[in-house]
Amino acid sequence: MNNEYLEISEELKQLRADYSALMKELEREKIINEGLMDSAFKSNVKTILFDKKLSLVASVVAAVVLPIIGFLFSGPFKYMAMLEIFVLALGVVNIVFYRKYDLNKIPFSDVLNATRTMKDYKKSYTRMTVVVWGATIALLAYFCPRIIEAWSTPFKATLAIVFLAIAVTIGLFVEFRYSKKIIDSCDSIIKGLDGFNE
Repeated sequence: MNNEYLEISEELKQLRADYSALMKELEREKIINEGLMDSAFKSNVKTILFDKKLSLVASVVAAVVLPIIGFLFSGPFKYMAMLEIFVLALGVVNIVFYRKYDLNKIPFSDVLNATRTMKDYKKSYTRMTVVVWGATIALLAYFCPRIIEAWSTPFKATLAIVFLAIAVTIGLFVEFRYSKKIIDSCDSIIKGLDGFNE
């Protein structure tokens, strides 16, 4: 009986040692996987975070440039004020959006939540982009006839409308290309996370 007890005791010691070694190996694998995941997503996350900075800088630049344009072209104050409020509102929308989706705080080691968050981010980003540009185009369509009526000379009114049309066209082109880059980065992160889910 004493022999059986010793054998069982030795087996338990061996099981504990095996369990301890297995736990160390699993912890090492977890650290390696987290490191691989972080490095794999780092460039895509940087692209998305750059969009955050770019959006805020664009809002600030537009908020500064619009009054200057209004002053140079002797634009009607109420329309320039409406544009200024619109641009500032876009800045606030960007701040709220990027606070909700702070990619620096997404724990990519929690694959299911990170995947869900990135899919939600992608969908919300696409919606926000469409709504912002739809509102921008609608606002400019509203302003064009009023600019023609309110500006001091037809030449200045035409020049202002041409400037706005060029700015919007360039903005849409840049936004389309850059939004595609953001969506591609989201897709890459989601695809990588889905690979870890399998």
